[in-house]
Amino acid sequence: MSRIKASTQVHKYRFRNQNNPRSRRNIHRYRPWTSTVRAIACFCAVSLLSCSHYSTSGRLPEHLRTVYIPTFENETAEFYLPQLITDQVTDRFLSEANLRLGDAAGADAALTGSVVRYFEEAETFGGAGSTDVSGRRVTVVLRVEFTDRVEGKTLWESSNFSRWVTYEPDRESEREAAERVVNLLADDMISSVLQQW
Repeated sequence: MSRIKASTQVHKYRFRNQNNPRSRRNIHRYRPWTSTVRAIACFCAVSLLSCSHYSTSGRLPEHLRTVYIPTFENETAEFYLPQLITDQVTDRFLSEANLRLGDAAGADAALTGSVVRYFEEAETFGGAGSTDVSGRRVTVVLRVEFTDRVEGKTLWESSNFSRWVTYEPDRESEREAAERVVNLLADDMISSVLQQW
């Protein structure tokens, strides 16, 4: 009987503690895993913010406010490329580098370039010497120089600045593929210039 009474008293004590608001608060207050979860959540939030603000863009020196961009010269048989490249590059420098167009005599900076090579060839697979054609490839190669006219120095240059794309003739023309290459070149060029800073 004494054991039964003792057991009954223990169960009554547990029942009273479970119905006691103070006891419930004490039980829920100690959660050792909550600090770990909060730390992980904070880390993830910081990581996401850092990724969302990642950018390849930079800022040019403050004294560079205008740029002179003459039409690219052409060393290929593709007559339309120089003007197309010049227009795309000019758009990037005005919109992403926050520059204004200047004239040949008074601009703070100058971007000059030339289309030096153009390739349109079969895209093959299966190793060297393979005749299995998967499409066509268009490649454009430029020679470019970006100069600081105020301080009289070259800020960035490349004699073999190139990009290429593949295309399927039954879905896209060679001209359309070349225009895609030009867009990639313009994006890469502004990124290369701004990343110097």
